[in-house]
Amino acid sequence: MGDHFVTADIAGGAPSMQAIMAGDFVPTQIERAQWLAMVSDRRGGLQAHCNLQGFNAGIPGSQVRFGILSNNEMDCNSNDSFIGIGHSGEGLCGDAPIISGNGAAPRCGGGEVSHALPGLLFVREPDPLY
Repeated sequence: MGDHFVTADIAGGAPSMQAIMAGDFVPTQIERAQWLAMVSDRRGGLQAHCNLQGFNAGIPGSQVRFGILSNNEMDCNSNDSFIGIGHSGEGLCGDAPIISGNGAAPRCGGGEVSHALPGLLFVREPDPLY
């Protein structure tokens, strides 16, 4: 996304990317700092709590196909910020929703953030074991 990237390994593998996208939540283990690095040159922001990340992450009204969702409260029930691709939530302050990029409500670190960014998702099979 933008000029930066993260790498996610799927624990246990998956039959296909189509199966992942059509299925349930698949968690990833990417450090929060890596997500923020994807938008750091644009003053990116995430709220401090929840940090639910992976494929098909979220709750009704705030979901991402691949990304991280965060909240100012100590739960994941009303996420107000995200970095990712395929966001389904509402836009901030009447702006159009951001499908790919970084959006964050006013209480997150760095203030309100609204950056639509091109996001690419590359998929490759793991190296074969010999």
